[in-house]
Amino acid sequence: MNRHMTRYKEWLEKEGEKEGLKIKVIFVKDGYKAEARAGGEMRISESLFCPPFEEKERNAVGIHELAHLKFNHPTEKRNKELQRGLFALLIAIPLIIFWSMVFRLLDIKNLILILMVVFESCAFLVILCVSQPSLYYSRIREIEADLYAKKRGFGKALASYIKKYEELKGKSLTRRVKNWLWSTHPDSDKRIRYLEDC
Repeated sequence: MNRHMTRYKEWLEKEGEKEGLKIKVIFVKDGYKAEARAGGEMRISESLFCPPFEEKERNAVGIHELAHLKFNHPTEKRNKELQRGLFALLIAIPLIIFWSMVFRLLDIKNLILILMVVFESCAFLVILCVSQPSLYYSRIREIEADLYAKKRGFGKALASYIKKYEELKGKSLTRRVKNWLWSTHPDSDKRIRYLEDC
């Protein structure tokens, strides 16, 4: 751990204390981002300490993640995931029973065909019913953390970080479609606009 990382860790822990939080900062070799987890753990990518990222942008990312801990988002997320898992079972079990009855009535005995149809129909409906409300919830929490960072004076720095992150990840059509369907974060261009807006 270099001196910049040590100083950053100490700074974040002090910021956490101001909010009445005891946080544990862990540096990881994963991408260009950070993640707050239940129990006060904050994972920060070591890549944020390399160009093109600057200190003000690292600080903005840290404050954004601190907001997640302040508002208890990681614990809420874990509880929501448990609820969604139970909900998925409630959807899947009736579907399996339904298809079993259909195949029995039609006297279809091809086990592979039965399993394929049952699996695909269950998977599609479970993903449709469970994932989109989950993503909406996650995006709302990201906006809340963004607004906290902006209130603390880190809006423009966070917007700058998002711009650089998007440049590093690329803006292919495939990635745009994937983000639109499955991203846990709001659209990056919209985030940048409201973070830069005074």
